[in-house]
Amino acid sequence: MKTQLIKINFLNGAIDLHPGGCNFVPLENQQKENVMYLRSGLFALAMLCSASGIALSASATPEEAQRITGVLQTYLGAEPGVVGITPAGDAYDLKIDFAPLLKKLHQPGQTVTITPIAMKLTDNGGGKWLVTQDAPFSFSAKVPGKLELAASVGSIKASSIFDENVGAFISSTSDYTDFKVDETITTPEAGATRVAYSVKSAHYETSATPSSNGTVDGAARWTMAGLIEKISLPASAPSPAPVEITVTAETGTSDATIKGTHHKAIYKLLAWFVAHASEAAIKENEAELKALLREGLPLFESIANNGSIEKITVASPVGPIGIAKIGFGINMNGIVADGSLQESVSVEGLTLPPGLVPPFAADIVPDKFTLDFKLADFNLADPAKLILDNMSLTKMDAANPELKAKLLAAVMPKGAVTITMGPSNVASKIYDVGMSGSLSVGRSPIPSGNASITAKGFDKVMSALQAMPPEMGMQSAIAGMVAAKGLSKQEADGGMSWKIESTATGGVLVNGIDVTKMGGGG
Repeated sequence: MKTQLIKINFLNGAIDLHPGGCNFVPLENQQKENVMYLRSGLFALAMLCSASGIALSASATPEEAQRITGVLQTYLGAEPGVVGITPAGDAYDLKIDFAPLLKKLHQPGQTVTITPIAMKLTDNGGGKWLVTQDAPFSFSAKVPGKLELAASVGSIKASSIFDENVGAFISSTSDYTDFKVDETITTPEAGATRVAYSVKSAHYETSATPSSNGTVDGAARWTMAGLIEKISLPASAPSPAPVEITVTAETGTSDATIKGTHHKAIYKLLAWFVAHASEAAIKENEAELKALLREGLPLFESIANNGSIEKITVASPVGPIGIAKIGFGINMNGIVADGSLQESVSVEGLTLPPGLVPPFAADIVPDKFTLDFKLADFNLADPAKLILDNMSLTKMDAANPELKAKLLAAVMPKGAVTITMGPSNVASKIYDVGMSGSLSVGRSPIPSGNASITAKGFDKVMSALQAMPPEMGMQSAIAGMVAAKGLSKQEADGGMSWKIESTATGGVLVNGIDVTKMGGGG
């Protein structure tokens, strides 16, 4: 199974780098048919040998090379010169050249170039094939007055094992050096904005194993070193002078797992779009498309990705900002009935430019925090079925109130979704605040929920606020903290805690006291 190494989003498109090449989403003003065709072809490059129909022979022959060419053209199109396979001893030399497609997609004044991709296929026996690549890569696009983009990789050394029995790459390893992107976007309103970044080196590994119902489970690990990103913003009303920001990071890692990928159904869908490359053809064969979409659901069962970036520095107009480590995580289900989405982010060792924060407030600024949120109790499988059952590419009525009501009921089978904050905290030199809780939001006009907050260093924060100059206007904040302290529960470790609950009538309890009735309310 192939997973993207890096995804770069632009205002005018996107490019995904894979061990096998790249996927570029073309510019917004190109014709729809050609955009879809090129996008499908480039995406196929990332999985060009993992199509379930490939069954390579033990000896390299012209006849077998021709047959493999036909299989790959199912996913890359049959334009002459795009796919080329030739016998080379006991192996096959594979070349993917996008120049013929780009020539067809040419728009006046626009230029797009992509380096041809060269690979070698070698028989390892038992239905397993070694797929290797060792070459640089470059890509460029230019739309006068709107976009100038150049991307390159100085060296790509990739080695993968494709298993015919699984219909996927069961393992792969790739090493990249000197990855660079330089992009300038120009708009009449903002002028020219330039973003240029580079990664000195990156390493990427994947593995895949067959699972139930013909699906595949996979894992991927990514590491990088030497990130430099430079952002140049033009002068604007808020900033009369151009702004230059440089971000650097020493290292980064990411570990991902994916369960139950319906890879064969996805390949079928890709091949269908290549075979129906025009809007008219898609509409005419809508029933086939809907059948394939149903076959591909739920796309995958679940995805988990966790990683970190270390030793980050930001050179900004206000001075240097440092972060020892940024952590991130995402866990999500596919288009299933038991919907789930969890995201987390953490920052450690935050340092701000000298003089940016007054000395009397320095200890209040947090130097680390962790936030964790989860969304649950929603259903994506039933709404997807409803959409497919009612979809019509020729007369779709997105504003149909009856359909919208059915979709809303299908998304929230329990009448509400639950938003949960997992163990989270914000801390500085003098305090540590912990938070957790949940909120149920849906068709009921009164949301329900609860939360728990703990705090250490409360009195130190109070003293710091009281020591601030009167012109800082901290009186209301101090009054709020006095009220919060009065409602708190003293803990054995010297800290304070608050248990917050909502009531069915819209009240709010803090440690059992209804604060909505305080001060003469209620």
